[in-house]
Amino acid sequence: MIEEAVSIQGLVREHPQARPILERFGIDPDEQTTLAVVASESGVSIGHLIAALDEIIDAPAAGDDVPGDWSGVSPKDDNLPEYFF
Repeated sequence: MIEEAVSIQGLVREHPQARPILERFGIDPDEQTTLAVVASESGVSIGHLIAALDEIIDAPAAGDDVPGDWSGVSPKDDNLPEYFF
């Protein structure tokens, strides 16, 4: 879970996927302050902001849902119809 005291720049450096979320909330991702301060100054609900950031940070990266290592699998192993070969 993201903490209110995290620096904006540190957050973006560690989690680049947070950048568009911050921008969506009208927060400059290059801001040199903490999440709590920038949320307070911009009138953004810190709870909503943290929830949105946690959701995107906890989401699996693209391609993470591909099962296993397929490098050693032959098309013949998959029982594909002969016209695929």
